[in-house]
Amino acid sequence: MLGGKGSYEGTVRFISYATAVMLLSWIPFIGWIFGFYGIYLYILGGMIVHDVSMVKSAIAVLLPTFLIILIVIIMVVLAGSIAYTMIFPS
Repeated sequence: MLGGKGSYEGTVRFISYATAVMLLSWIPFIGWIFGFYGIYLYILGGMIVHDVSMVKSAIAVLLPTFLIILIVIIMVVLAGSIAYTMIFPS
């Protein structure tokens, strides 16, 4: 889809390494630093393993998150409008 050339094995390997950093993300006040570092490792690993640019790798990593957030916002707006029409019928 984005023109990568990597293998499944390489993908599993870099995701495993990047996810290991997330073990430290529970630490108060500095856990968010490890969270952002883990996201950076996902992007960097995808860039190296699949031989794509950093922009394409960032799109592959961040697009699912943005789509889920967008779907949740749409669902909340629809639920709110349905609740509003049920509470205040015209």
